[in-house]
Amino acid sequence: MATETVAEVVETAVSSVGSQRRRREACDWLVEQLRETTDGAAGWGWVADVPPNPQNTAEVVCALTTAGEPIPEPEKVLRLLETDTADADHKQDWSFTSVIDMGWRVRALQCMDEAGHMPEGATSTRDLAEEVREAKRPYGWSLTREGPGSYSPYATAVAVRALAAYPETRSCAELREGIELLTQELGKGDSDGAKLSDQAHAVAALSDAHVTRLLAGTQRRAVRRAVTRLLHRLDKAPVVEEEMFYREDERDYWRHLTLPHALLAILNAEPKYLLEPAFRRALKRLVGMQDLDGANRGGFRTSPEGFVTSYATTAAVEVLCLVDRAAPDVVDPAYVLDLVCDVRGEHHEDPQEIAHVGRKRMVLNSTAAFIQAVTVTVLCAALALLMFLFEEALPMWGMRIGAGAALVLVVASWAVYVMTYPRTNNLRVALGAGTVVTAVGIPLLAWWI
Repeated sequence: MATETVAEVVETAVSSVGSQRRRREACDWLVEQLRETTDGAAGWGWVADVPPNPQNTAEVVCALTTAGEPIPEPEKVLRLLETDTADADHKQDWSFTSVIDMGWRVRALQCMDEAGHMPEGATSTRDLAEEVREAKRPYGWSLTREGPGSYSPYATAVAVRALAAYPETRSCAELREGIELLTQELGKGDSDGAKLSDQAHAVAALSDAHVTRLLAGTQRRAVRRAVTRLLHRLDKAPVVEEEMFYREDERDYWRHLTLPHALLAILNAEPKYLLEPAFRRALKRLVGMQDLDGANRGGFRTSPEGFVTSYATTAAVEVLCLVDRAAPDVVDPAYVLDLVCDVRGEHHEDPQEIAHVGRKRMVLNSTAAFIQAVTVTVLCAALALLMFLFEEALPMWGMRIGAGAALVLVVASWAVYVMTYPRTNNLRVALGAGTVVTAVGIPLLAWWI
């Protein structure tokens, strides 16, 4: 801590864990991306050069509400949310009437209503919620309402959250049927080709505050088991997964942002997993996709090499909000300081990373290294005694035992030195140890032999 005081380290660490700065920058970027349509409405598109549409606008409204941020130009935004099409001058037949579109709009309109932006007596939320309910097919909800379709876990999750968000549909049979379908989806686990994104969407929906109240004991246990599986799969989680569907008899693909959705699902269901190493590594990957300079400062990319989009940014904002809420329950300044010192290895008694195999870190502190060195020294002394006792009977074995003992002793000495002086570069220590063995150890061993 040569350049920072303890207070500065703790403040920086708490701010980083709380994600407040990054969340605020992401929300600022979203507000800056608000665009007006030719008919006087306003909202958001997928990217800056795509006209505003109801579905992306609904996602942004939900994210800003979760973050506690005000909705800019609420009257104009509400006008776009209540329509089924994007800017008419862009594409006449660009309609937004799929289950996903309507489900997101129901949640956004409910957010607008709770914020006091809905006129008294408005029926748009109720009408959309009824359309979502009626769109259920015998096998569940599909990505498309017309033409060929198949069960979609994501569409079902969106429908369940929409029906649970609107008070008048919280007791409908379709909602309970949707909950059962998502529970069955969780039962697939890693088998049957279950996608990580499908599991994440199901967990996120079933851990929604309004949905959780309706779950039976077996369903709650299924969610907990699914969260554990998600956590174990995070290190290999793809950033994006695709789901095929048909749009007016033409094949199309819906791209799921698996990484943020998995993080969102885990924290939504089990905030205690915030400090799990796998979660921290995945969160680091997500935070690394935020643009911190240029025209899109604050926005998040769909992948490390992808575009900055409202879709990716709203998903990241939701994750950062949950991180911020979970942090006070599992983190305090003293714990953060201890965690920072452990990671940095500020003191020789703090764990030091001496090597790593893949993603697995090998750590050791000075106390453990000293005990190891004493044990190794005793072992080497015993081996040296064996060398003298069996020198004539087994000369070749004696030489091998001596060489092995010397090598083990050198490694143990290197570990002790690395632990005692954490600021010294480990490679330099290793090179120094190798030089000593070459210049002194080998000649002495040759002279003795």
